[in-house]
Amino acid sequence: MGYRKTPFVTLAVLLLLVGSSVGQSGNDALPVLDRCHWLRLEIILGRLHAIDCGNQKTSFFRSQDAGRGILETVRTSIEDERLSIWFRRVDPQYDLQCEILHGDQVRLVRQDRKLYPGIRVEYRQPAVGDCELTIVSRQRSEHLAAPTLWHLLLTEPHTTRSYLIPLFKQLHSGWDLVAKTQRLESLLIQMGQQSDPRGQIVRWVHQLDAPRFLDRQAAERALRRAGFVALAYPDLLNSRELSTEQRIRLARIRRALDVETGDTPQRVASWLRYDKFIWLPLLNHRALQVRELALRQLHEIAPDEVAFDPAATTAERQRQLVHLQSQWLTR
Repeated sequence: MGYRKTPFVTLAVLLLLVGSSVGQSGNDALPVLDRCHWLRLEIILGRLHAIDCGNQKTSFFRSQDAGRGILETVRTSIEDERLSIWFRRVDPQYDLQCEILHGDQVRLVRQDRKLYPGIRVEYRQPAVGDCELTIVSRQRSEHLAAPTLWHLLLTEPHTTRSYLIPLFKQLHSGWDLVAKTQRLESLLIQMGQQSDPRGQIVRWVHQLDAPRFLDRQAAERALRRAGFVALAYPDLLNSRELSTEQRIRLARIRRALDVETGDTPQRVASWLRYDKFIWLPLLNHRALQVRELALRQLHEIAPDEVAFDPAATTAERQRQLVHLQSQWLTR
């Protein structure tokens, strides 16, 4: 599913003030889930996962700072080897609740109640479907949805830095999503300047059905080494024309690529290189060279679908982007 956005109009000053407030108070909550040694939170292929590290059926953790009026609680449960977490922080400035069910179904809500009591931020990640960010104030509301967290961070940097990243900082102290997103964008630009490996991937996929067993084994090993670069071509890997042998071997490769370690910019860039919605915001990059590169990439990914002038004015580029996005979302 593609990226979609419901407009939200508010004063820039209000947005910056609220974002600053969220970020500053969010730092106070960092240590709590980090100290729960029986669990681990990871962002894997752009989705938040809770991983059990202690084999405890249920656990409870409580931290209180009476002087500052802060109470934090963490409750966990394991069912069918899948971890669920309920975390809450009660603070004079805000109330924060995090619910992660069965390891990957996430609902994260922050309600400000002192400085800006009308601001409510909610992040949802279903088991299947788009990740969603909703910001509600007394005047307006904004709703963003995209396939993964990385799509949200790349396509809506201003809003996610003000609202979403501060929420994630309150769950884990070591993600540094701002730096990782910047690195991811740089790697995508670098990869866009390199030759397209699609032809080689096609040859290896065909070779998975070769008459000789050794040739089939060699192709499978090569695709495993290619890793997430190979996964960037879902049209090749899910084609109805694949033989049973090819499907079995490709399924084995996918299982081998299943990971329980956090995303790195290199892994994500390899995986998302041929996602047209990732390149869309780069059409409005400040550098003309990057805009031209993004346009070339989109012409490769979606021939005859992209009508865009990278040398146009900022206002005209924005108008073209809105038109492109609306076109793609209706297909």
